[in-house]
Amino acid sequence: MDIVFKCTSCDQELEVDSAGAGSEIPCPTCNTLLVIPEATPENLATANPVGSAAATRIEKHFAVPQHSAPESLIKKPKPTLQVAAKETDKKLRIKTIKHGDCVEVGKSKYDEIVTEFLQQIGEENIVQMHPISYSHTDAAGRTMYNDFGLMIIFRG
Repeated sequence: MDIVFKCTSCDQELEVDSAGAGSEIPCPTCNTLLVIPEATPENLATANPVGSAAATRIEKHFAVPQHSAPESLIKKPKPTLQVAAKETDKKLRIKTIKHGDCVEVGKSKYDEIVTEFLQQIGEENIVQMHPISYSHTDAAGRTMYNDFGLMIIFRG
């Protein structure tokens, strides 16, 4: 038969074999030395009739972990890319300059317009530049023309 009693310090419920009555054991939770009480009808554990055989009995020693403060299992997430982008004063922008839009009176001003725009935004604000090719029809809609341009991704 087993004796069931509680630790006087931490109220941990302990179950010990009745053969150990009168001996001292340390509490597995708080390490306080405890004297195992004598067997009385109130503190005797009822045996499980199925598990009463010595071969099937398994001794279980449980200890409750003690921590001074709870640890944080959920950490604060890092800000998303959208939030990080909103915190800066400059946003990503795109400008597409087509060669066909830079022709005045039969003369191409494409290079001057691209140079002027790049100087306006500054080299440190340029993220990427990509050449593009596109097709368009003339005003009459009969002839298809291939043309080129430049797509600039910048901060501004």
